[in-house]
Amino acid sequence: MIGREIPDFCYRDSTGKEVKFSSFRGNYVYVDMWATWCRPCCEEIPYMGELEKKFHGKKICFVSLSCDKDLQAWKKKLRTDRMGGIQLNCGGDPAFMKFFGIQGIPHGKS
Repeated sequence: MIGREIPDFCYRDSTGKEVKFSSFRGNYVYVDMWATWCRPCCEEIPYMGELEKKFHGKKICFVSLSCDKDLQAWKKKLRTDRMGGIQLNCGGDPAFMKFFGIQGIPHGKS
């Protein structure tokens, strides 16, 4: 998917603010699909932080996109693990999953 434009998906962050994918235009975007109930996903969280630090200042955005339908569980995980970066929740949006051919998580796309 490198270099391919995607639809302007719009999801909310933990404060309820809408974030459109078009706001990342001009940058590479790495999307990490995850959920609080996915143990392998949660085990990858520290590595996402390391990647963000390694590429800090580069033209790349790391977007962690949660499939959680339970928003309170998602927000609690963000606080408990002190997750930084761009944290959005799509609730498992079928349009997003279909566009990227995602059939399961964890799943990363760039």
